Amino acid sequence: MKRFGVYLVFISLLGIIMLSLYINYYVEGRKDNFFSKVKVFVFDTNSISIESDKNIDVKKIMIKDFQNNILFENGIVKNKIQNEYGDMIFDFYYENKQFARVGHFKTNWWHSHDYAFYLIKKSDSILIETEFEGANANTGFFINYY
Repeated sequence: MKRFGVYLVFISLLGIIMLSLYINYYVEGRKDNFFSKVKVFVFDTNSISIESDKNIDVKKIMIKDFQNNILFENGIVKNKIQNEYGDMIFDFYYENKQFARVGHFKTNWWHSHDYAFYLIKKSDSILIETEFEGANANTGFFINYY
């Protein structure tokens, strides 16, 4: 009987935690609250996606963050995007030559973002279209081409 009580308490606590995460993620989204901070601290929910037109070989694209960590290389995501306050900078390389720097200002470390990049070949240049989702996603946004 004691064993049943322990299982019941454990399943109840697990259910409460799962319900809280569900409410925060699907209902509350990226609002600035306690659950968002815990979720980002525990799960690190930033994401990155790269697409390109047919004239660009995605396997030749490399993206590094502001700490020089490789985020994307050989067509796959290599590392997670760190949750930091301040400038989020992405350096883009094609065939090991830097061609652009993209970034924005993150107003709080617990704000998670989805970063989507679409690369387009125009003449001898590669242009980047972006879509950032999350709190203050376009604050201080910039693209510099080299």
